[in-house]
Amino acid sequence: RAGYMMYIGDYDEVSSSDDESIEGALEESGFLITDAVANIDITNTRHVSQMIGQAKAKARGQGGHRAACASHFFLALSVGFWVMVFGLPLYHLKFYYTLFGQRGSVIHKVAEEFNESRHSGKTFANGVQMDNLLLTCASLDVGKMRNTAPDGHYPKLESWNGNMLEWNKSKRGDIWCGYFPGSFLLNWPNVAQFIIFSVYKNTGTTINFAFEGLMGTALAGLNVEFMIRLFPHGASGHNCLYKADGVQDNQWNVLWYVRKRGWYQKQCTSRGEAIRYYNDADKGGLKARGVFGPDGKIVPSLTWSRTDAWNQKLDARYQDLQSEDCEPGTIVYKDPNYAAYGEIACLVDVALVLLLFLISKSSRNTIMFGMSWHVTWMMSFMNPSVGVLNDDDGDVMGWLGFLSADVVVVFFTTLIGAVFAIVATLIPRMGLLNTSKLHDDSVAVTHRITTVWSECTLYFLGGERSPRRFQLEKQINSIEELSADVRDHVDGAWWETFDFGSWGNRRYLLQLFDAHAAEIRNILQVVKKCVLSETFKGDHNRFMESVQSQVHELVAVTAALMWLCMQAASDGVVDALEAEQIAAQVEVVVEKEAA
Repeated sequence: RAGYMMYIGDYDEVSSSDDESIEGALEESGFLITDAVANIDITNTRHVSQMIGQAKAKARGQGGHRAACASHFFLALSVGFWVMVFGLPLYHLKFYYTLFGQRGSVIHKVAEEFNESRHSGKTFANGVQMDNLLLTCASLDVGKMRNTAPDGHYPKLESWNGNMLEWNKSKRGDIWCGYFPGSFLLNWPNVAQFIIFSVYKNTGTTINFAFEGLMGTALAGLNVEFMIRLFPHGASGHNCLYKADGVQDNQWNVLWYVRKRGWYQKQCTSRGEAIRYYNDADKGGLKARGVFGPDGKIVPSLTWSRTDAWNQKLDARYQDLQSEDCEPGTIVYKDPNYAAYGEIACLVDVALVLLLFLISKSSRNTIMFGMSWHVTWMMSFMNPSVGVLNDDDGDVMGWLGFLSADVVVVFFTTLIGAVFAIVATLIPRMGLLNTSKLHDDSVAVTHRITTVWSECTLYFLGGERSPRRFQLEKQINSIEELSADVRDHVDGAWWETFDFGSWGNRRYLLQLFDAHAAEIRNILQVVKKCVLSETFKGDHNRFMESVQSQVHELVAVTAALMWLCMQAASDGVVDALEAEQIAAQVEVVVEKEAA
């Protein structure tokens, strides 16, 4: 309520609790107490002293730079900590095994160190014995898995449940497949990447950047979904392996099917190379595989299928390849529409979406993440060995299949990154919430404006031109710099409150207050020109002496009005008493202006 007293530039502290001592201290500092101003309650001297100290520290920048430096330092440490946490699964074997299980490029290290049951025992495939075959989690396998295949058969992993015998990793055939499907392994670095590109100097801006990144990722994903509606298989296809007349090339061909990824083919120039690809085909989720010799027939010792049904599918796939009317080396697309005009349509889509991002005037993170994922996903969409990953094996994919879709995985990891980017600005507490700065900002702006008005008035009444005018110029310029920070905090606070609740009302009212204060700042730019150009010649001094008391009173009551408005807005509610006080003070200002 007594915040208007911070208009005093040299007031330091009031130790007495009585109103007369306060008024005496103010008068000694050059503040003219008018009847209108004196009617305002100024009983809480301790609160007044604290607010004045805060305003002066804000206005003069005492400790402000040190506090900002410290908060930015701890913010950097917080970001580094969370990047380290989400990076651990990728460079620490134990965390890798816990989250993703026995899969991926380091599967042998994982199996040797953590899973005693990594091998399936003796198995036979078409009479060929394979001792200690390494068990591998398929793309959609998660949690506790068990090999249910009979002894002497190729492994068949199934999810462990309570109806089975107790699961234990020391038991042969029991393996751990992590908490996330295999598709998360490839996109896990996106979490740390998104944290780095989203965190900025305060919480509100970080929320803003995180939202922009999410929107860019979502827009790129929607475009891919649109293209899938046009071409359900994308550019999925394979190289033509056989001539149209049925005469086969003198080469070895490896054919295999992996759950969710689909059919794969590899042309080889020797039996040894074909065997190598045949063995490497099993990286989880394998359903069937076989090697076709130069005569076009399956090599009996180099073929395997999980069930008889898959053996039939392998034969059917072989027949389809034999009957294809194509030239060897050309690509045979699953979608005939893509073969006709798909590549042109995709190139147009890539160029058009990139152009829309660039001309949309969207925020930086929206454009950056949107364009990045758009190009990435469209490159996969147009890649014949990838295209659109469909599951043709008849298995029920369920929610795990949905989560394994690349667009969904990327958006999910992006969302995780967004959440922890915000957390990085909150823990530990570093004073980065914009909502906590709004009141102090308004106090500082009001203090500077009212102080500058008072000092400009004193300069004009000084009787002669002096170097003081350059100090006033600097003070007026500093108001604009402070106001830029205030606008950043007001805008950032919207992302912290979305203008809901009491904090939202507070932000909204302080935003209105700052908008009106901006008009005063613009007027002060004109005052600055007058201060710099005034020569104090002619009738200047005589005129100023004649209006001296009226000018002092007008500045005082106007400053009081500004403080009343700031205080009314600072709690987010302008009650009836505050509205009445403001209206009364407006009348006083109008009267003094008329005088």
